[in-house]
Amino acid sequence: SYPIKGNFYERDIYPTPNLSVRVIVFNELNQLLMVKEVMDGKWAVPGGWVDVFDTPTEAAIGEVLQETGLSIKPTRILAIMQRERYKDYPTLVSETVHYFLAEVISGELTPSHETSEVCWVDWNDLPELSKKTTETEIKRAIDIALNHKDTYFE
Repeated sequence: SYPIKGNFYERDIYPTPNLSVRVIVFNELNQLLMVKEVMDGKWAVPGGWVDVFDTPTEAAIGEVLQETGLSIKPTRILAIMQRERYKDYPTLVSETVHYFLAEVISGELTPSHETSEVCWVDWNDLPELSKKTTETEIKRAIDIALNHKDTYFE
């Protein structure tokens, strides 16, 4: 047990950004894994918040499994971005997203309570995107992955 008394989650401490992950996964046809979000009926690459005491890598593995039914192995960090620089709407919370490249180990495409569809799409023709990501973020991560560029970070 932790020797902490009182409300551990009181927000009277110095505010820090929330951490999230997004995962770029390609199939053998070089198509991109995407999920349709129940929240807004639009599309995103799999991902979500990093839970307390999880690493970004653990979150990436867990979010992809939960949202798509696929077990993955992250192979590299593609980018670390401050999301509010890409959003086209105001936000009160700063968010730092880690974009991973990963390969599929096993599983079958299976939606979850958060995703109504899971499929492979042509990354040059992205569907309408959820507010959980932007075309600029996804295209930057894909460019880094496919062209073997250095990790992008802000």
